[in-house]
Amino acid sequence: MINDKNWKAYKSRGYAYESIGQYRFAIRDYTYILDNLDWKNSYSHICLSAFFARANVYGKLNLWDNAVEDYSKIIEVINKNDDARLGTIEAREWRIEALFKSKRFSEVITGCNHLVATNHDEIKGRIYYIRALAYSELGDKNKYVEDLSNAIKYGEKYGWSVKKYKEEYSWLLQ
Repeated sequence: MINDKNWKAYKSRGYAYESIGQYRFAIRDYTYILDNLDWKNSYSHICLSAFFARANVYGKLNLWDNAVEDYSKIIEVINKNDDARLGTIEAREWRIEALFKSKRFSEVITGCNHLVATNHDEIKGRIYYIRALAYSELGDKNKYVEDLSNAIKYGEKYGWSVKKYKEEYSWLLQ
């Protein structure tokens, strides 16, 4: 039996379950960690890694709404801790991808709008590309073309081409 106070053991066992495809058991261990930590009032790398790991497992099970919820909680926890704010960009990007898989395209666009407004040019090409895909799904071809053009513009600065975007994000369309 694992000691109830040994969070790392639960996290490690969750990873082990995940590695052998026992996703429901992995979720159980990650959830146990989160249910027994005061994640709303304190910052913890264990807590963030448990949310992140559980969100990834939810994605493997195509439970995208659950993944969105966990990525949102990651952002909430990170926003409470100034030392961790840089992690918010990645968490927001992962949340946008999970929203896309949930077919919540209007929310994808809202999330992308927030990230495009940041000063992080290195991610803007990817964000414009994802937003272009969302506009395409909603049938707005003009905004699709506009965002695809912006994705190309920003992508050229950072070595991304339309081909690379398609390779990187093909899973979103599956």
